[in-house]
Amino acid sequence: MNILQFFDKGHIYMLDGQRLPCVSDLCRFLHREIYKDAPLWQMEAAADRGTKVHAATEALDKTGRAEIEDEYLPYLQAYAAFRREHDVQWELIEHPDYHPAHRYAGTIDRYGMVDGFKTLLDIKTTYRVYKPLCSASLNLYRMMLEARWRSVERLMILHLKKDGTYKLIKFVADDAVPMALLTLHTATLMKKKNGR
Repeated sequence: MNILQFFDKGHIYMLDGQRLPCVSDLCRFLHREIYKDAPLWQMEAAADRGTKVHAATEALDKTGRAEIEDEYLPYLQAYAAFRREHDVQWELIEHPDYHPAHRYAGTIDRYGMVDGFKTLLDIKTTYRVYKPLCSASLNLYRMMLEARWRSVERLMILHLKKDGTYKLIKFVADDAVPMALLTLHTATLMKKKNGR
């Protein structure tokens, strides 16, 4: 039947009763290396900010209006500036999906036409953009879209900044790192299953 369910609490994806790893799960090997020394409070604050800004940008795209706390308003203003300055026509907004062959899931921030190109775009509100991590996650999402016969011509991070500006960062298609992450994830599961 292939019914994908997403549960926000715990960030869980279920496909026909089976839990699927998500893109964040697969990228955890890179995430640990990058953020290993970051304080927990800083990580939680960044996650909270990201959640609120994502919700506001989604509302803006779907309804033309959005509300957000004053401290996060510059991020929303940056997104609005991006929308004004580029020809954007989204096909997917905050779209949960999964890869039918590799059996992982994730929520695609945005997919559609940007300045005439089929674009997969991920929204970031972090202080810095860590390119290896972003490249891996974007390519995992790209593989999901391509498995659904959706072409992707450009991979981009939209970096929203606290001063109300934004930066578009382009990435290249690369299957090597996503496939390595899938292999590591599977090997880790097998190790746990065998009690090692």
